[in-house]
Amino acid sequence: MSLRSLGTPTKKYSPRLLKQIDRVNKLRGTPETSYKFDASKIKEVELFVYRQKPIVFQPAKGLKSFLKDSLPTLRYHNPDIQFTVTNIKAELEDELKKIPLKLNIKAHNESDSSSIECANQPPHWILSELVKRTKARQMTAEEIPLIERTYKVKKW
Repeated sequence: MSLRSLGTPTKKYSPRLLKQIDRVNKLRGTPETSYKFDASKIKEVELFVYRQKPIVFQPAKGLKSFLKDSLPTLRYHNPDIQFTVTNIKAELEDELKKIPLKLNIKAHNESDSSSIECANQPPHWILSELVKRTKARQMTAEEIPLIERTYKVKKW
């Protein structure tokens, strides 16, 4: 790819490239939202999510928001841990009450495994409970590489 295709004549990034930079930076997160799990203890994090459009199920809103906002950052910083999302559908509204809205933490040692009940919980509570149970380490700003949005021209 040539330098000409990346920049515009005004020495700025193209809008399409700026969107990609913003997506990557959002994925990498901030020190407040980025955590590193101990891969020698944690094997898998499994989520059970209700994701059906026509019926709005209020107890699942916090878990959906956690799935959209926090999970991609956790996946990015923890490539050694398997994250599994199981989508659950309900045919009737009576079946909604039986849906297990939970997050399972599977450890290498079975006695350290646990489960978090996520029904009617806000996404920040789910993240803090996950961090507390896994004893995750909060990452510093130096550990999170971000792409700058400024355009710098190299002089040859």
